[in-house]
Amino acid sequence: ISPAITFAISTTSSGATLPVSIKCAEEGLKVPPAIANFMLPLGCNFNLAGLAIYLTLAVIFTANVTGIVLEPTSYITLISTVMLTTMGAGAIPGSGIVVMSAVISTMGLPLVALPLIAGIDRINDMIQTATNVISDIFAAYLVSESEMQTLTQPEEILVTEQV
Repeated sequence: ISPAITFAISTTSSGATLPVSIKCAEEGLKVPPAIANFMLPLGCNFNLAGLAIYLTLAVIFTANVTGIVLEPTSYITLISTVMLTTMGAGAIPGSGIVVMSAVISTMGLPLVALPLIAGIDRINDMIQTATNVISDIFAAYLVSESEMQTLTQPEEILVTEQV
């Protein structure tokens, strides 16, 4: 999957990396096309763990820099806001800063830490995109292996397990 990882790092876009990811999954890992063509676009849109972690840490960093203490209810608001805002941002390079400003504003924090974070955003975006692409391909591989095991099990075992 190294071509997909390299492409993800250079473009910082999981959407742009999708054709390379599908090719790597099908040719390199022998994932059936039906599974690769379903799982990888789905993961590209919903598996944004790297961005979610980044936004969460950025908000906590901003609160610490400004001396604001976040209450336990603030963390619930943070988690739900991050989950909703990351869904459409994965395919757009550099969208993390825009989404981050929205999340920080939603939390009622000042945007003073945003220039500090923006200085390292490109490097961080490369790592996040690679993380998301690797996990998308891994999920497709796991589903493929699970399906292959189900298809190759003898009938007796399947009947015994159901009883």
